[in-house]
Amino acid sequence: MKNRFLNSSIISIGIVLVFGCSTNQDDLMQPFETGTVFPEITEVNSSYFDILDVENAYIDFDVTVDTEVAESITIEKTYKGHKTEIGTYTSVPVNIKVTAEQAVADIDGVSVNDLALGDVFLFEVIVTSKSGLRTRSNVIVNAPVACKSELSGTFDFSTVVTGVGDGGDIDGCNNPVTGEVTFEEDGAGFYRVSDATFGQYDCAWGDTPADGVTLTDVCNTVTVGGSDQYGLIYTFVILSNDGTNLELDWSNDYGDAGTTVLTRTDGSTWPLELEIE
Repeated sequence: MKNRFLNSSIISIGIVLVFGCSTNQDDLMQPFETGTVFPEITEVNSSYFDILDVENAYIDFDVTVDTEVAESITIEKTYKGHKTEIGTYTSVPVNIKVTAEQAVADIDGVSVNDLALGDVFLFEVIVTSKSGLRTRSNVIVNAPVACKSELSGTFDFSTVVTGVGDGGDIDGCNNPVTGEVTFEEDGAGFYRVSDATFGQYDCAWGDTPADGVTLTDVCNTVTVGGSDQYGLIYTFVILSNDGTNLELDWSNDYGDAGTTVLTRTDGSTWPLELEIE
């Protein structure tokens, strides 16, 4: 056996306990004794502002809280240190939808066209208890300015093996080698490739798929990262793309190589602007 081997974009909800201030310690602690004062994000419908369509971009999420304890919730927005309140709500659950235009409307000198890839809006939920105590909650929503990425899915592949590293058997590959490969999304714009040799490890080495290679998509520019189970590094080069079929050359630093066509059968298309750094 061989010893070897797209923007942004993104929401992250962190659990951060930040307690408010009160002149009365009993008033401060009382809401937390019930264990129900903290709100909850129940659904995220859009988690970032799409810089490629910023005029129509928005974030959208649902918030709820135990009304036995809470009187209301207030959504507070922070952008580059500029903090404002989006609104206060007494009826829950409540849907929070903020367009990019609304997000910058109260910031002097900033329009949606000034937003840049990597900018982040922070949304916090402040709870007012029935006793009148206001506390910052454990819910923080980070909404970046990013790009939509839709590379996830399971695709048919057809591979012509053109190279095999020392010890492999290229004659074992009856070109073209066919099968399926999955790009599994593991975070916005970040994908894990189920087989980076698209069948070559099986036919040339009698080995398991090349697992561990990743793709990062930022505004249709893809960076290949990670390594396979043998620590091998991969290079992908796009040869052609008609939206349905993506043809690429691939190789690793042991000498394995091939030309593969990835065909989408999921009703989606490959972005025609897709490129690999």
